[in-house]
Order: sequence, then structure tokens, then C-alpha cells
Amino acid sequence: MGVTAVVFEERRAPIDGDVWTWVEAQLAAQPKEKHAKPKTSSNVLNSWFCERRETFPSLADADPDDLRGTEYECSNHFILEFAGPVSEDGATRLS
Repeated sequence: MGVTAVVFEERRAPIDGDVWTWVEAQLAAQPKEKHAKPKTSSNVLNSWFCERRETFPSLADADPDDLRGTEYECSNHFILEFAGPVSEDGATRLS
């Protein structure tokens, strides 16, 4: 079982409505080939991602036996995280 977490800068957060509607609109506005590239995110989010992947490496960078391998999807204003078997540990370490 995994956890999906959306990490975004507070100033970019959706003011009204559903977060998932906002996420889908943001992803639709960005070319799909950029979704996996953290450099498309803000400096703050990119910095968070670089620090985060030291403990929870992206699936592409993780050893196949590393249970902390995590799938990330990036946007200009947020990063989605799809954690694997260690999802509870990952969710408690989001900040």
C-alpha cells in the first residue's frame, strides 16, 4: 500500500475548491514529459526534493532491493509523491 502526498508552496496552494482538481489542472497545463523533472518546480520545491531523495530515492535511482524507492511527479507548483512499502514512514517525514 502506498501514500500519495502533494507537497506545494503555501503561496501556490489552491484557495477554493478541491486540491485534486487543482492538481489535475496543473498537470494538464504542463507537457507530460516534464512531469518527472524536479527542475520544472520552484527552487523551494526542487530543494525539498533533493533533500527528500537522500532518504527516499526516486525509483529510477534506487537499488531494486531498496524498499524506500519512491515515485515522484513534479509540476511547476507542486510535487506528488507516491511512496511504497515505507509509505507511513515517508508521510511522517514530509517536512
